[in-house]
Amino acid sequence: MNSTQKKLALGTVQLGQAYGIANRIGQPDKQKAAEILKYAVENGVTTFDTAPGYGQSEEVIGSFLKQEMVESLNIITKIPSMQENNIEDIENSIRASQKKLGIEKLYGVLFHDASVLDKLTKEDSEWIDRLKAKYRVNKMGISVYSPEHVKRVLELGIFDIIQVPMNVFDARLINNGLLKDLNSAKIEIHVRSVYLQGLLFLEERDLLPSLIEALPYLKRLKEIAAREKLTISELAFLFIRDNFYVDKMIVGCESLEQLKENIRMNELPKLSSSIMDEMNISFRDIPEKIINPSKWRD
Repeated sequence: MNSTQKKLALGTVQLGQAYGIANRIGQPDKQKAAEILKYAVENGVTTFDTAPGYGQSEEVIGSFLKQEMVESLNIITKIPSMQENNIEDIENSIRASQKKLGIEKLYGVLFHDASVLDKLTKEDSEWIDRLKAKYRVNKMGISVYSPEHVKRVLELGIFDIIQVPMNVFDARLINNGLLKDLNSAKIEIHVRSVYLQGLLFLEERDLLPSLIEALPYLKRLKEIAAREKLTISELAFLFIRDNFYVDKMIVGCESLEQLKENIRMNELPKLSSSIMDEMNISFRDIPEKIINPSKWRD
C-alpha cells in the first residue's frame, strides 16, 4: 500500500482542453503545461493520467518527455469508446498513444468506456495478457462510473487496475464495501473526481438550476471545514488521500499554482478517523443527480 505522500497522481485533462464547471482559467499554453509537468516530476509526482479523449494531453506530455528526457514515469492512458470489442482497434489505439507520448512502455492502459464490461468475459484475460506483453503495458484496467460497474469488474477478475469516481459527496464504494473488495482482489485503485469536477467549490449563485439541491450539502461541507480549520480543498483532498484502500488519487490542475497547492496539501497531517466517519455519515445519501456529472443539466 502506498504511503499517503505517494498517492498523488497528476490528471492531465486540463492540459489538453478546458475542463470542469469551476474552470476559470482554461487550457494552459504549451510552455505553462511543460512547467506544470516539470514541477510535478521534481516534487515526486511521477504518475500521469491521460487519454486520447483529453484533447492535446498526450501530445503535451510527449513533447515534455522529449524535451526533458525524463525517465521512470508511470504513464496511464485509455482506449476510447468502440462499437465492438475489436482487438485490432485496441492495438491501433495503444500504438497511437505510444507514438504521441513518444514512449514504448506504459504503466497502465484503461478502457475509457465502461460499456465494454457488457462484452467482456473471464476468457478475455488471455488476449489481454498477450496485449500487455506485446505493447509493454504493466497493467490493463478500466475507468468506471458506478458501483454496478465495480461489481462487474470484480466478477470478471481480468483487470489489474480500476479508476473510480470518489469524493466527500460520493463515498458509495466505501460504504458498500466495494473498495475493500477491490483491494482484496489485488486490483489497484485509482480515484478521480476528488473535487466532483469543481462542484464542491461553487457558491449558490454559481450553481446550475439542476444542482440547487446540492446547496445544503455544500453548506454542511463548509461548516465541517471551518470547524476543523481546513479549506474545502484540504478537507476534500485529505478525505480521499487518507483512505487506506486508495492507491492513487488523480488530481488535475489548470495552473502551476494549483499544482503547488495540491503538493502542499499532500504533505498535511492525516485526518482523524472521527472526521472521516463524520463526513461519511453527513454525505451518505446524496442523490445521484448531484454526485453523477453525467446527470447534470444546464
